[in-house]
Amino acid sequence: MIEAIFGNRTAAKVMLYLFHNGEAYASGIANDMDITLSQVQKQLDRFEVAGIIISRSIGKIRIYTF
Repeated sequence: MIEAIFGNRTAAKVMLYLFHNGEAYASGIANDMDITLSQVQKQLDRFEVAGIIISRSIGKIRIYTF
């Protein structure tokens, strides 16, 4: 059911991960959720363009949050 809201299973996993952890970086989500990094980055970019999440850089790492 949640996949229907976000469009696909990967998007739902990424959103639930962010909701549960508050903030995260792409490779952390990919490793913890067993999803490829490119899939995670695609969903994070989609959510950021839509204005659902924001990101900030800390050194070479981009952190995403609501």
